[in-house]
Amino acid sequence: MKILLLGSLISAAQMEQLNRNSKEKASVAPVNYETMLAKGLVENGAKLDALSVPAVAAFPHSIYKHIDRKQETIENGIHIHWIPFINIQGLKQFTIKKNVEKLLEQWLWENKDVKDKAVLMYSIYPPYTEPAMCLCKKYGCHLTTVITDLPEYMYSWKKMKGVRGWYSKRLSEKMLNLQGKCDSYILFTKPMAAKMGIEDKPYMVSEGFCDISIFEDIPDQEKYPKKNHCVRR
Repeated sequence: MKILLLGSLISAAQMEQLNRNSKEKASVAPVNYETMLAKGLVENGAKLDALSVPAVAAFPHSIYKHIDRKQETIENGIHIHWIPFINIQGLKQFTIKKNVEKLLEQWLWENKDVKDKAVLMYSIYPPYTEPAMCLCKKYGCHLTTVITDLPEYMYSWKKMKGVRGWYSKRLSEKMLNLQGKCDSYILFTKPMAAKMGIEDKPYMVSEGFCDISIFEDIPDQEKYPKKNHCVRR
């Protein structure tokens, strides 16, 4: 099966560099989750590529006015294509959307004859969700989405004011409008389905992942011997 992971997956080294040059640090949790998800899919036989929008604060909250298109390969041979964009609020979202349209359609066209394929999207981020929904429908490609946080609450904790506050509210409204339009979902909890109004759509619940490599150094025998407990009567 061929899968395109659409999200924010980049290498840990690149993520660290972006945060080092930013006043506002992006959370590494999405990258950690997407890395384990991608590794698990590859280890189970999927052919996976990633189309990624690096998580970085907009200028002047970071030094980056522009994020260039680049490619990198991380563990398990996972190939990542960076989406380029102008990193200034407003222009950032517009340029992400236009470049996702271009690169996603290129992948869908190249794989138009592959029957067993899907786009796996991390979160309902409008600049890439809107083109993904349109293009997957156009090419008859299944679109499934990982929802780790309810869209209606994703930006509420920031409590931003002014233009940024208006934008975060607008983004939340768009996410709520889009959240029920994917083909299937991966959720963290079952109640999320009812809250999002997608109980009639296919979904599965994934509470988390475990990296089995952490057990490689544990010997076959138990580390601590079992103890026989005697209960006196």
